[in-house]
Amino acid sequence: MKFGFLHTLAWQKTVTYGLVTIITILVWLYAEAENVKIHEENAVEIAVEGAKTQLIELEKPGPLRAAVQFRCAAGQLSELRKLCRQSFTINVADMDAGEQTIELKARLGLDQGIADLGVAIEAVDPARIRATITDLEAVEMQIVARSGGQDLDTFDPKVTPARATVLVPAARADISAMMQLVAEVDESALADLGEGEHEIPDVPVTVPPHLRKQNIRNLPATAKVRVTVRKQEKTISRSVPIYVLNTPSISEDFEIIPDEDFVTVDLTGPVETIERIHKNNLQVWAELHFFSHADLSASAEETPLTYALEFHLPPNVRPSVSSYQMPVKIRRRDAVPETEGP
Repeated sequence: MKFGFLHTLAWQKTVTYGLVTIITILVWLYAEAENVKIHEENAVEIAVEGAKTQLIELEKPGPLRAAVQFRCAAGQLSELRKLCRQSFTINVADMDAGEQTIELKARLGLDQGIADLGVAIEAVDPARIRATITDLEAVEMQIVARSGGQDLDTFDPKVTPARATVLVPAARADISAMMQLVAEVDESALADLGEGEHEIPDVPVTVPPHLRKQNIRNLPATAKVRVTVRKQEKTISRSVPIYVLNTPSISEDFEIIPDEDFVTVDLTGPVETIERIHKNNLQVWAELHFFSHADLSASAEETPLTYALEFHLPPNVRPSVSSYQMPVKIRRRDAVPETEGP
């Protein structure tokens, strides 16, 4: 009988302890349920990124901000707000090229900071965004030095780095491989260089005009250009066209015929200017001026005579002779008799 009583007492205590434990857990769960609430954080900044070989363009350019509702306990609110002061980054590297819809709630739920804090995302406004994903392709391009849109051949430029591997939209990869990046040297950096080698640091690197509207990645910001100044002046032999300038009345009465249509003359000047003349990037010519009707009337009786050519040359370029005389034939035009009508 005593054993049965003890057995009954132990069982009652066990049941009591069990009930107390269950009630305690229920009270704790109730308290936690009352403590866990939905908190909304406005203007949460979200950055969208893809793989290194992807270009992401959002439908609405500019910073992406959203209102995010989090379910969290009161004790987590302080840490959550600290977390929301930073930008959240969502990765869409798994998406294909083209126009895509990005579900923000699902993507934000993968954020490691949110997962570590143990909070849940209830809703995001806007819930989704549209983006265009472009595949990029690596292309190696040569870097050349230019100044004022002109090549620097006369300076024998050497660019460091000589080539760069950039990422361009895949649709432009083939044509980009045939183009060159440009290290654009400021003309003032070349103006007062003496003879010898000179290094020009921090020269901005730009893309060729055909690619200006494309999104290019991995473009080097600057390059180093070494130039060599060998000689300040250069001389070339040039065939220069001759133009006759006169008045309409002189053209009516006289025929003016230079002995030659071109004159060959040596031109001396700054190396770069002479090179541009040689490449036909700068035009040079000579003129014969006839503006006195009376002088031509006398000259027409004594032809041929010689007249001085006036050369039109770029600044600091000079001809090999100070005065070049050109033989000219001047003929008086015969008057055409008027014919009587029927």
